Amino acid sequence: MKAESEVSIIFFKQTDDNFLSINISDKREYAGSLAASYLMTLQEIEKSEMQSIFLVINPKDLQLFEEEDFRKNAEEWMLRSFKETSHCSKHEMGEIYSQWIHHKRNIVEAIKSFIDSGKAIGVPTAIKKIPFTHYKSRISIQEQIRQSKSLWKEFFHYEPNGFWLPKCAFMPGIEQQLIENDIQYVFAGKMGIQMAEPKRDSQPSIIQTPQGLKIIGIKENQKISNEHTELFQLDYTGPFSEMMLKETEWPIGVPGFTYLGMESGTAILSDEELLDLMKIHRSEKEAAWHDSKQVDGQPDSFTALLLSWEYPPNIVGGLSKHVAELAAGMSNKGIKVIILTAGSRGLPEFENIDGLHIYRVCPIHENEPEFIDWVAGLNIEMIQTACKIIKEESVQVIHAHDWLVSSAAGYLKKHFRLPLVTTIHSTENGRNNGIYNEIQSFIHEKEKELIHLSDEVIVCSDYMKAEVREQFDLLESHMIPNGIKISSLKTVPQGTCGLESWINGRKLVFSIGRMVGEKGFQTVIEAAEKMADERSTICFILAGKGPLLAHYRQMGANRGLEDFVQFPGFISEEEKNRLFQMASVSVFPSLYEPFGIVALEAMAAKSPLIVTNTGGLKGIVQNGVSGQLVEPDDSKELAAAITEVIQSPAFAKKLAENAYKMAESLFGWDRICNQTIDVYKDLWLKLRVQDPVQVK
Repeated sequence: MKAESEVSIIFFKQTDDNFLSINISDKREYAGSLAASYLMTLQEIEKSEMQSIFLVINPKDLQLFEEEDFRKNAEEWMLRSFKETSHCSKHEMGEIYSQWIHHKRNIVEAIKSFIDSGKAIGVPTAIKKIPFTHYKSRISIQEQIRQSKSLWKEFFHYEPNGFWLPKCAFMPGIEQQLIENDIQYVFAGKMGIQMAEPKRDSQPSIIQTPQGLKIIGIKENQKISNEHTELFQLDYTGPFSEMMLKETEWPIGVPGFTYLGMESGTAILSDEELLDLMKIHRSEKEAAWHDSKQVDGQPDSFTALLLSWEYPPNIVGGLSKHVAELAAGMSNKGIKVIILTAGSRGLPEFENIDGLHIYRVCPIHENEPEFIDWVAGLNIEMIQTACKIIKEESVQVIHAHDWLVSSAAGYLKKHFRLPLVTTIHSTENGRNNGIYNEIQSFIHEKEKELIHLSDEVIVCSDYMKAEVREQFDLLESHMIPNGIKISSLKTVPQGTCGLESWINGRKLVFSIGRMVGEKGFQTVIEAAEKMADERSTICFILAGKGPLLAHYRQMGANRGLEDFVQFPGFISEEEKNRLFQMASVSVFPSLYEPFGIVALEAMAAKSPLIVTNTGGLKGIVQNGVSGQLVEPDDSKELAAAITEVIQSPAFAKKLAENAYKMAESLFGWDRICNQTIDVYKDLWLKLRVQDPVQVK
């Protein structure tokens, strides 16, 4: 008997696709032995003391179990076997037949009763045996997941949380498609978990990708197999449940290519499966050829029109940098990118920079004091310019960034019948912790309108995914994180930043961001006040511009912190990088933060990091491993964390090194651009199938 701490997986092998065509005696033998195998397995679970067990089933087999022909043949085999077996086997067959009768000759109901009672956790696998790693088309993988989930829900009346990948084969990129289909966890061989990036001295048995997918390790050398089932053990020991899996904060990591049997050198595909794969590839090739043909005037190249109210050199927050890096990355991958953004005096109306076509427009009333009216004027000008662009260029998709371009995006989608993708970088409700006045209500409604008008929505963190679902009743969105270009963070020489003389050899606590309430700078000022006795050895620099800059400066002055806390306002990229290099610790105290791109910059600059346990920040920092997490708006806890990092150089170095590895391996723009392009092209294909007239 297994120890209670062990977690088992019973994998039911896929049934014969040719069941209905085999001869009657073979059919009777197959149906009976298969039904008996399921019933014996469920009976063993009933008798055992195992606390946690997974049942992995191909939902396609559930259809077979419902066939009257299958039930008839299974019953005939059981009755014949009962008559012909010895006394000892007769007792066993009698128990099996009793189970068969007890469950009303229905294997599906027998399985369902065990899942409903909590004795087992049901997990579907794909309809086909071919590993997802070997498909060439995202659509093929999506279809396998959707078919499996749909059948599972049809029989068991709930959406599964887990998924058993064929052969447990995994490689980076697959997690996005699983998450898009609301899969929360999968399984992989122990070797795959051990080789996951970032590397650790002691690898965990369960990891979590940056997008939130949990990957559970399996002991590959503990597999017991028979005709119809295989038994595996998790590498994890201890009490286990889906709720525990969901609520626990697991270490961040992503395996490379891995599959069950890789450790022992077993081939991933049999000869029969290889032949099936060749047929699948031919079908995928034909679909791709039809998709790439010039039908109804569709061009050979793919053009995306990006709408954003800010774009370099117009930088207000992180959105500007995000759009710039995304545009450049997609352009390098062959996408023709056209950017339409707000202009200002002194900037050209059009530029072609390294293949990026940048159009800038000024609002009708450029100096309009009312922000909402300014935004309306910007959208009117954007619509006029975009109409000219679309008539001259063959645009395949519009990509809107936040509500400020919603009117233009909506008009262009409807007028030109173009697919619309929207990235929501933050929400008005989140920024203000509620909706309290008419302007906030107006912005909230514009966000809602844009989201429900969009064909696909992208968010930057699991936190934002949940926020958008809750606020706007959007069930499906794509989680694609912000990225970091590590090569751009070059070592900056001493003397680059004018504040170096003010620092004067003291330990630097550095923070940067837009000076608005949700960024939490008031917490840093309060923490600095608690550490004021250390002003001879420590100093603070809080950089960035925004409406509350003067207020924060006054707040520091009122506390007598002028020689301890500096507010330089806007600083250049070189100055920012130099301060990251000099910082003993970088602090990001946000009260609300959908992602936190500046935190990524600190990670890439190898600066020890402290962030608040909120929003997207908690998804990119693992407490005590790649940074320190503190509660929002808690200046006492923040001051203690700053002191701990500054006084523990070895600990600070470990945090910085781990954070750098994570930023390098998980948040590169190359990966993010590929995921965004996949959203574009999958949307294009889906709309082509649904309405060939619309997508031209």
